[in-house]
Amino acid sequence: MALIHKIRCLLFASLLATMPAEKSPAGPPEKAEAKENVYLCRKLPENARHEGTSLRRILSSRKAINLNQSWLATPERRFAPASAAAAWDGNDLYVYATLQDHDIFNPSMGLNQPAYQRGDIFEIMVRPRNGEAYFEFHITPSNQVLQLRFPRRTSLARFRESGGKPEDLIATFQIADRVLESHVEIDSERKIWTILVKIPASTITSGAKLHAGDTLLFSFCRYDHTRGQQNPVLSSTSNHSVCSFHRQEEWRVMQLVDQ
Repeated sequence: MALIHKIRCLLFASLLATMPAEKSPAGPPEKAEAKENVYLCRKLPENARHEGTSLRRILSSRKAINLNQSWLATPERRFAPASAAAAWDGNDLYVYATLQDHDIFNPSMGLNQPAYQRGDIFEIMVRPRNGEAYFEFHITPSNQVLQLRFPRRTSLARFRESGGKPEDLIATFQIADRVLESHVEIDSERKIWTILVKIPASTITSGAKLHAGDTLLFSFCRYDHTRGQQNPVLSSTSNHSVCSFHRQEEWRVMQLVDQ
């Protein structure tokens, strides 16, 4: 049964080849959110120094969300814990992730490469709740990034239905110029890597700033590869009933609040 679960997970979660078509263009209606599904994302202090060490200290003290494998009855044997927290100011959204990893690696180099196929990546999925476009960002241990913008919730499914080839997907949806500012630290002795990401508000809101009261749909995910193993271990902050990271009806709600 474990093998069946793993095969099912990889079939649904692969970005380029396995995203299932949505049942309808609008997708399932968004219901009133359970309290535990809402993440209160607090604004950075006005006097905060917006540089790596200070931001890491602030975000590491914020409430973090654990990644899980909710589509499985029990986690895979190779599952390693990870968690992520977020903060914001008017100009940027910040994400800080801590990942335990017994084999930290990814040989991919260059912007907008399918690095998730070759090694470890941390993934950020985000959409303004009142918007159509959503975004997918990958960061590797060597701080290489993949940046994708899907104009509509159904864009990926329609791309596949129209005969789009997996190898053309990145070229179709990529954000060509790097917009992410990211920093990665690796602690080889503790077998942990941490990521600090700054996402410009103008990227995800079509030029607008962020404000208290704004809400975003989001999911933080992970591909945890191990050399010598055929398949990565996948996990997410979303409580997915099946392992498909693009199921936005199962993403969490991020509510931006003041300090």
